[in-house]
Amino acid sequence: MQTLTTQTISTPGTEMRVWRTPALDRKCVVFLHGAGVDHRMFDNQVAELAGAYSLVLPDLRGQGLSILEEGHRATLDTVIDDVKVMLDSLGIDRASIVGHSFGGNIAQEFTHRHADRVDKLVMIGSPGQHREMSGAAASAIKIGTHLYRRIPWGPFAFYSGRWSSRNPATRRYVADCMLAAGRQTWLDLGTSGFASLCPVDTAPRKETLLMRGEVDMPRQLDRIYDALSDQLPDLIRRVVITGVGHQCTQDNPEEVNRALVEFLAD
Repeated sequence: MQTLTTQTISTPGTEMRVWRTPALDRKCVVFLHGAGVDHRMFDNQVAELAGAYSLVLPDLRGQGLSILEEGHRATLDTVIDDVKVMLDSLGIDRASIVGHSFGGNIAQEFTHRHADRVDKLVMIGSPGQHREMSGAAASAIKIGTHLYRRIPWGPFAFYSGRWSSRNPATRRYVADCMLAAGRQTWLDLGTSGFASLCPVDTAPRKETLLMRGEVDMPRQLDRIYDALSDQLPDLIRRVVITGVGHQCTQDNPEEVNRALVEFLAD
């Protein structure tokens, strides 16, 4: 795999660890991981894309090696601010952004707020920030959040791994990352995201690839992706990755990489 260099970028509340390919003189692609994991979930995409693009992969605040400073939290807004500081610090004017799960929420909302900094948007297994939510769904989330505050974190991390993948190595990776990130960061990200949802008609008008694993929340994600496709029919592409669940970047990298190469190259 392409060797990555790493550096630390200071933002209010964390020293953010960032990995990147040595050259930043090509078109840039930024990868944003999901809540509770870290940049390593994109190792297979780095191996595929590093020869053609400059790649940037942060550990988002409170996750991986980007440890939160005392008194600070990880929220949708603070992470979006971190991404902007990172781009400014690296001298990157524009990039395509690939976000997985909650990383896709961050990517979509960052694109909405800073459209001039984004070329293309990729959301993988992500419901995003620009969608409609029924009263029943909102109530279910409130109940779920109440339960998540009380379920022992170790068993929940183990369950998260099993839910995300059928692959034993991927399951261990997800569980280990979740244990390290901890309950508070995971909850803060999720609750701040749900509190900041926007109507689907405000979704950023960018070329967007919507991707999901074949068994990754098909009813929920297809409903959300249908609404985005109806809103932006000339800008949306969709792909379903065969035979895998939430962690499709790790469990079927060949199909994920093929879809990314085709979309980013156009």
